[in-house]
Amino acid sequence: MEPTPLSACISLLCIALLCLLWHKSTKPPAGAPAPPPPPGPTSFPVIGNIPDLVRSGELHRSLARLSASYGPVMSMRLGMASLVVLSSPATAHEALHKKEGAVSSRWVPDSASVMGHSDISMVWLPSSSPLWKHLRTVASTLLFTSRRLRASRAIQERKARELVDHLHACSGRPVRVALPVFSAVLNMLSSALFSEDVVELGSVSGQEFMELIADSSAETAKPNISDFFPFLSSLDLSRRRRAVAANLSRFYQFFDAVIDRRLNNAEKPGDLLESLLELPAKSQLERPVIRALLTVRHIFRDDPRLTKLKL
Repeated sequence: MEPTPLSACISLLCIALLCLLWHKSTKPPAGAPAPPPPPGPTSFPVIGNIPDLVRSGELHRSLARLSASYGPVMSMRLGMASLVVLSSPATAHEALHKKEGAVSSRWVPDSASVMGHSDISMVWLPSSSPLWKHLRTVASTLLFTSRRLRASRAIQERKARELVDHLHACSGRPVRVALPVFSAVLNMLSSALFSEDVVELGSVSGQEFMELIADSSAETAKPNISDFFPFLSSLDLSRRRRAVAANLSRFYQFFDAVIDRRLNNAEKPGDLLESLLELPAKSQLERPVIRALLTVRHIFRDDPRLTKLKL
């Protein structure tokens, strides 16, 4: 199909709009002159340094190649987003230890804002948020107390024995070791939080839960067009919002059922969920926040920043 004059005009208008937005995003604010950015590769109009990152196929290799040319502190542009890359232990220590106040607010990807999750999640709230400070207090007083840690040690030993018994029962048969080990770790965590086993060792449900957790962490870490061009976020061109919303809905449904069972049960197991639900003077948290807190504890058992990314 040959391009029509109307389609050509629309394309030119879109290109002009992108260039205008790029020019405004790179223009320094009025007032005191901004300090010059660290050295870095020359960015292309509109798309910035995205081609420099996709050239090697893997993000960490591209950043290592660029840092060898521009140094351990390097500035880049990804679409309309500006960032500074630290690629040495010394610079990371300088920023995260000595200048932690200036960099303590974590960047929130567009996909984390679905269903209002970033507004109530301890992972994404800024350290200046009153809710984040309250959640930190709750975690330190209800989750990391000496009594809670002693109780979790007994749970870990019991679940480790169950894992050994399960593997012994599978003697003589091929076993996919990762699945029962993952299930045991997951049950350790869920037993400490709300005194229930989430999955059965080596079961299909354990594999489904493992895939849900892995997919949730991966979706948050994947590149997203909406992060590079925020004005396109409503279009969800990378389909990240839809995928994350589907995963969050499954987690929320699961933890809603856990909370409902606890509210309808007179038993007092003395776990974290009981403290959150029955000690309002200490927790003062509503159900959405409690549900998000339990979800975070399951999805981000490991730091999502360590996830290997591929562009």
